[in-house]
Amino acid sequence: MKASQDTAVLFFASLREAMKTPNLNLALENPVQVCELVQLIATQSAAYAAALAGRELLVAVNEQLVTQQCMVTPGDTVALFPPVTGG
Repeated sequence: MKASQDTAVLFFASLREAMKTPNLNLALENPVQVCELVQLIATQSAAYAAALAGRELLVAVNEQLVTQQCMVTPGDTVALFPPVTGG
């Protein structure tokens, strides 16, 4: 059996405010897709589920922008943030 390794998940901008925390550490035993990681976060609490519901997210894994289908490996750092709009 593999030992789980913490994966750091960082929240930015309005998502950080909605989540009421700047980050989470999740113990992953196996790689998961970004979309699965977001679902896992939503199961942690009703507040997290509400903050993530229907929200479009940009994602970076280890400081590289990725798609929702990208694999997250235990020990990676994941950043979640809303799309940036300019003016």
